[in-house]
Amino acid sequence: GCYEWILRSIKGWGDNLFKGEPKVKQWNYFNTGFVIVNEKHELFFDDVKEFYLSNIDRMNEVRRIVKASTGQTVVNYLLQKHEIEVTKMPDCYNLQDLYRKNLLYVSPQCWWSDKLHFADAGWVYHFNAIPPNPLNRGASYWIERTYKELFEK
Repeated sequence: GCYEWILRSIKGWGDNLFKGEPKVKQWNYFNTGFVIVNEKHELFFDDVKEFYLSNIDRMNEVRRIVKASTGQTVVNYLLQKHEIEVTKMPDCYNLQDLYRKNLLYVSPQCWWSDKLHFADAGWVYHFNAIPPNPLNRGASYWIERTYKELFEK
């Protein structure tokens, strides 16, 4: 996705909530929008829940400073802290930032056709970081169109 957001989030959460902890490396960072876990992760998620409950006020303050969510960067820090092994799945299971990958037709000036190109690039889609565009095709447009084209045939 957006490296600026990731780097700002890593620095912001690290400086404000994980002081003294090594910064998460951007190349180890992963999007938590789609994860597969099993019962061996239960204790880790109990720790995540306890961390959130114990730090919720501070996290809300930091979120206003960092301007990034309280979710995936915090989880990335906690995974690193607890030394949880992570296996990253291929992009096709978490395809994000479709706009910058030129997978969305958002302007008549696009050199590619107006079809769901991303459907050939993966199976789990994140309709994130779509800027205002001449055809006014934001996330809700692409979610609805994807559903109709893939499931209402």
